[in-house]
Amino acid sequence: PQVAYKETFTKAVDVDSITPILYDIAGRVRAQLNNYIGSIDKIYVTGSVVAMNNIDLYFEEAIGDVTVELLKPHFLANNIEASKKMKEIMEVNSAIALAFPNISSFTYGHFNDRPLGITEYNYCFWNQHRYETPATFPVYASFQDISMLTIHADAVTNSDLRDMKYRKEIAPFSVQHSPSMRASELLATSLFLRQDIKPSKPTIEIDMSKENLSALPSQIRGFDGIQAKLSLLTGVRIKTYGKRPDTLKKVKIPTPLFTIKPQSENKNNTFGIWIEKVYNGNMSGSDLPQNIEKLRELGVLDKSNKTNIAKGIFHSDTKEILLDAKNKIVKVSTPKTELITGKVLKNQTANNLSHVSSTIPATVAITSLDNKKIDQSKRLFFAYITQEANSGMEASFDQFYLTKMGKAPILLRTGKLKAELKLDPNKTYKLYPLSLNGERRAEIPCDFQNGILKIEIDTHALPNGPTTLFEIASTNDK
Repeated sequence: PQVAYKETFTKAVDVDSITPILYDIAGRVRAQLNNYIGSIDKIYVTGSVVAMNNIDLYFEEAIGDVTVELLKPHFLANNIEASKKMKEIMEVNSAIALAFPNISSFTYGHFNDRPLGITEYNYCFWNQHRYETPATFPVYASFQDISMLTIHADAVTNSDLRDMKYRKEIAPFSVQHSPSMRASELLATSLFLRQDIKPSKPTIEIDMSKENLSALPSQIRGFDGIQAKLSLLTGVRIKTYGKRPDTLKKVKIPTPLFTIKPQSENKNNTFGIWIEKVYNGNMSGSDLPQNIEKLRELGVLDKSNKTNIAKGIFHSDTKEILLDAKNKIVKVSTPKTELITGKVLKNQTANNLSHVSSTIPATVAITSLDNKKIDQSKRLFFAYITQEANSGMEASFDQFYLTKMGKAPILLRTGKLKAELKLDPNKTYKLYPLSLNGERRAEIPCDFQNGILKIEIDTHALPNGPTTLFEIASTNDK
């Protein structure tokens, strides 16, 4: 990408700053309803707030047990194009803010006697949170010992990328043309394929017997996304029933820590597929708190484990993954790969990667390319993954709806990054931006003293244009 991402959405409203106010208003309405003698089953909302995407669902979740109907003022109703086709409109949400709801597909499909493969995954474009990708699927797929993880689609073409006919805009599932997804896939090679993320050894077993499934009050709505959050903490498998295939008869089934019954989705805990919400810690009707307490009693989650579901914090039993849903931050710390992802990054630390601050939402990551530990590596890949867009792309004011896909050239949002990296004090290092084909660009000067590399990057000022890919290479061995 040779053109800097511009703030296309100049009139955008910071939805995160509005949402707490809305929940406060909803809370006051709830208090009024509690004090009302009669029965109210419908609430009407009007004013300019109804222009916000899915605002009725925000109020329904916060108030509970009522239907919310929007009354659009004439100045809004007359200017909203009702004829928009769904294929022209795509909504997005933050997987981290929802405590990675996709973990349910890992949880409720992974039987205890056989492998599970993920045949397709992606953050479908347009998605303002696409920079989160390496902190979600590759991380938790390795943690749950998934056997296969395949990006969808067209990861890298065999054709010459310099050929103009291959310089295309980012499409909904595009990988090869996406600077963010290309960097994410390289990190996935370390996190998942090299298995830098250790699989969880302890296992909780979910007993999906015919009796347990028949007892669920609302099977048609699917299994409970809150119960599935156990997979953010430790290994989870489904108990196998029926005749086992001959190829699996020799497979040893692990002895579970304990066995639980499946739960169906609770109305107040449903995470809508196309709804931007933040994990609210609502445990109504869920067995998650009791199961976490069991994990603590068994020592699977020891005293140093930071898990606090009320605050939206999920800390893996391996101590390598920390997901903070309410602050939209994920930290990964392994000997060979470290990663920090967040909408707001101010002085964040993993381990060797520390004091990370970014002026824009991003994933900042480091991984060794020579299979050595970070502080012993001679050659490392450094990522600064930010948001991306197509030229001429148009979206709604809250950036939830993409109304025009746009065209090439691809735009990469530029930002300023500060970080420190602990490396081998007996070596010297250089930092290079990389093009998408791995070609080194002009060196970025860095201060290296007492084993600490101080990194300062302004992607807008890079002479060859912004990038998500960087290389840190040792220049000598003292």
